[in-house]
Amino acid sequence: MNWLKHFFKPSTITLMEHRLGSEDAPVQIVFYGDYECPYTLSMNEAMNRVYGKLGDKFSVVYRHFPLTDRHPHAYSAAEAAEAASAQGKFWEIHNRLFSKQSNLEERQIRSLAFDIGLDMAQYDNAMETHQFASTVEDHMTLAKRQQVRTTPTLFVNAQKHHVMSDEELMTLIKNLLP
Repeated sequence: MNWLKHFFKPSTITLMEHRLGSEDAPVQIVFYGDYECPYTLSMNEAMNRVYGKLGDKFSVVYRHFPLTDRHPHAYSAAEAAEAASAQGKFWEIHNRLFSKQSNLEERQIRSLAFDIGLDMAQYDNAMETHQFASTVEDHMTLAKRQQVRTTPTLFVNAQKHHVMSDEELMTLIKNLLP
């Protein structure tokens, strides 16, 4: 049984999920992050490296938790990621947002959207109307219900964890494999 389907059932929230890997993988990770958080950047890089080695063994779902009191552009970056997702390019912009973390002003984010080939009229409309703000808010609401306070926060098979190195993440996943 996929524990994620039953994990902290959101009663009034329909989440837009961003998943790498199979829903049936033996290890399921929910990753709450903030595009301007340097610790989330490090965790994202570690996750990518470990996924490259063990990708068929685990699945990762990314959820937004922008820490707006510390990171002024994190919320709009999350909205941009959702706008890209609507065009089937979430993971492309996700990693680029992290790679440009030190400069996530509106022009830079828009440039990233252009670089990955988004329909810019559709993207601009989504950003101007805050079309995906409710999705970001839903992620944040669920995070708060799950007592997420910092980024990154991971739930690995429903157990809460924070920053980990590649080795710690790899060990944790391997220890949970059947």
